[in-house]
Amino acid sequence: MMKKATWMLTVLLGVWGYSFCLGQEAAEVAGPLKIGVVNVSRVLTECQENLDREKSIQEKQNQIKAKIQELETEANEIRNELENVLKPGSPESAARMQEWFNKMALKEAYEKGQMKSLETDTQVWTETLYQKFLDEVNRIARQKGLTLVLNKDEMSVRQRNLDDLLSMIRSRRILYSAPTLDLTAEVLENMDKAYEKEKAGK
Repeated sequence: MMKKATWMLTVLLGVWGYSFCLGQEAAEVAGPLKIGVVNVSRVLTECQENLDREKSIQEKQNQIKAKIQELETEANEIRNELENVLKPGSPESAARMQEWFNKMALKEAYEKGQMKSLETDTQVWTETLYQKFLDEVNRIARQKGLTLVLNKDEMSVRQRNLDDLLSMIRSRRILYSAPTLDLTAEVLENMDKAYEKEKAGK
């Protein structure tokens, strides 16, 4: 009985010792956790590529509005003619009425088509910009030997209403991080440099 107990104790000690060695080895391989933080919203909003994109979008929207206004003006001219000039029920009135319907349909189709095209284009562009952002974060993280990079959005405590405030509190993940962990400025600077090179190469 004593021999059996001694044997069991030896086995248990051996297993414990092996597990401890594995744990020590894993700890040495993993090393201390090195963390960085990035304000994702700030980078994607303030980067030069986004600023240029906003200007381009505004110009495109102005062009669309101008075209819609042009079609609407033409339709209104026809309607005014129908109401004040042409005799109701006449062949000319019927023809102009058909022109009015066609013009209004053209305006609606143009507006919907342009908005859909702009939405699709913006989605593709946003996905591309975000991938550039991720690539830059990964590059910096590997360069600095970081284990983890977290998103740190700076949210204002002053919200318009209670629901917004509670939503902000629930969604906030990082309450504090040392300034030395913040990679935002570096990511932003590097993305702007890469964008300038990309523009110069076009």
